[in-house]
Amino acid sequence: MAEERKTDKNREIDIKTGAKEERNCPSFGTVQDYCAVLKNSMTAERWLHSLGVAETAKKMAEFWGADPEKAWLAGIFHDYARELPYRQLMEIAQENGLDILDEERDNPVVLHAPVGAFLVKKDFSITDGEILSAISKHTVGGECLTLLDKIIFLADMVEPSRNWPGVDKLRAKVYQDLDQTMAEAIEGTIEYLQEKGCKVHPVTLKAWHQIKERETNRE
Repeated sequence: MAEERKTDKNREIDIKTGAKEERNCPSFGTVQDYCAVLKNSMTAERWLHSLGVAETAKKMAEFWGADPEKAWLAGIFHDYARELPYRQLMEIAQENGLDILDEERDNPVVLHAPVGAFLVKKDFSITDGEILSAISKHTVGGECLTLLDKIIFLADMVEPSRNWPGVDKLRAKVYQDLDQTMAEAIEGTIEYLQEKGCKVHPVTLKAWHQIKERETNRE
């Protein structure tokens, strides 16, 4: 298992309930409430990234006809569990019945997506299925991706602070053909993992094949 990262103790989580040990999280309802908690629960860099994803997702939702408010919320919450130690991600998943594949045991960081969705529901009483699905699938994708799933997956890759080879090209394409852009983004992820000698998550491969099949049928 990858080396666990240090984290501020206020991010420690009760393994069985998913609740914060040092902070009671009631049912919030305003943007200010969400932002206040999130900003204090992650590094400044992670917070700026989350803001970037939220704003990018909102713009994409407005363009593609998804719900902008849901897109913003899914974006701002998508990395809620990203800075938890790998050990805790594994334990929260195990104790709360979340499936863990061998690829996730080898690379526990990808669990921050489904664990994050679980904790967002627990800590903030957000139960909207579209929002939770988009959070849960933003790392490895999934089968039968919704419009919001695709928006959050891509917004995470192209938000303004991202600076990797090819990002500008992908940024332009998210407003041209969403499925084609998803296919290219997933292909890039697969190539990157293979070059590093890492296993490709089977869900990622299924998502890629499904999108490519849809593209073929559309031609």
